[in-house]
Amino acid sequence: MGHGAVCFERAKAGLQCWEMFSVAWVRLHPEKPVVAAETVFGISARFLFVWSTSFCRIAYTVDDKGEVDRFGFGLGAVRGHILAGEERFCGEWHHGDDTVWYHVIAFSRPNTVISLLGYPWCGISRSSSRGIRV
Repeated sequence: MGHGAVCFERAKAGLQCWEMFSVAWVRLHPEKPVVAAETVFGISARFLFVWSTSFCRIAYTVDDKGEVDRFGFGLGAVRGHILAGEERFCGEWHHGDDTVWYHVIAFSRPNTVISLLGYPWCGISRSSSRGIRV
């Protein structure tokens, strides 16, 4: 993402403002959920002309200081979500070379008949995410 403290602080702000979900086909409910363990929020996604809303829970947060400063969180799908899976969004500042990195780790599988039918065509089996704007 870049270098230094300013870049890392911008990355943290982007995560706290949910910039990675700032795409036309996704809506969060509330718009900017609080980044804290146990926070439950809705996520609506549009495929073609149909909107689907499911719920997720933040399972844990990361705010570590050391040779590598880390800030982020992991979330999981709650019962009834169209997918079963988890995602982790994390920014890292590596002090050794002063670089700032953004990591997304995600895995999922279909959890409903509709998601099972759409899985091969939607590309939801692949991990993908927009980067955080800094």
